Amino acid sequence: TKEQQEMKVFIEQETGRLKLQSSISDFTERCFPKCLVSPNSVQKDALSNSDQQCLSNCVGRYLDVNIQ
Repeated sequence: TKEQQEMKVFIEQETGRLKLQSSISDFTERCFPKCLVSPNSVQKDALSNSDQQCLSNCVGRYLDVNIQ
């Protein structure tokens, strides 16, 4: 029925949202401690270019390995 199809779509969307939230949490826990090690990294309003590059590389590697 139409209602069953709508429920299926809703569940698929929510499952995708949960997977995305979990991935964000995972790479935040992995990449931030690795890349933002200097005290200056967390005290400034903006990330340095090297901090940004490290985070970009770390997240990219995470996505390559963990996202299908």
